[in-house]
Amino acid sequence: MERLNDFVVELDKLLSNLDFPVLNSKSLLKEPLKIVFEPKKVGYTGEELGKILQEHNIFCEFFDDDYLVLMVSAENGLDEIKKVLEIVNQIEKKPPILSKTLTLVLPKKKMSIRNAVYATRETVSVDNALGRILATASVSCPPAVSLIVCGEEFNESTIELCKKYGFNSFSVVK
Repeated sequence: MERLNDFVVELDKLLSNLDFPVLNSKSLLKEPLKIVFEPKKVGYTGEELGKILQEHNIFCEFFDDDYLVLMVSAENGLDEIKKVLEIVNQIEKKPPILSKTLTLVLPKKKMSIRNAVYATRETVSVDNALGRILATASVSCPPAVSLIVCGEEFNESTIELCKKYGFNSFSVVK
């Protein structure tokens, strides 16, 4: 554990010297080996930055329009991150992308997961889901993290995010 703590301290030093926007992933995710980049602040989407890193054989854990997440290993992570930092420091900075970043407003729990799953249900389009209660989960693959859990009510935020990530319909309580 001491080795991991030393690694995280060294990683923080490297990231603090970086001229590229990085969220403090330790406080955000409680996972010190995840590094979350905010590339829109320097004119790139997460997808664009992901492609740049892939050209250098660096593969991200996740990227979307807004963010890019790297998971480094405590074994050889400092070498990995030094390579990443070298690449991102060489990227030409462009004007920030000012598109709105969607934020999740947590849905309200309206019934237990069990009751929702066993309730009579119907399928509705995402456009008709506002105020409806999710009956069964809709995730692309494990270990996916749902925007909304069975028994919770769709709100405007969950609908916007579901549309952004390509969900078209849901099984809701009838």
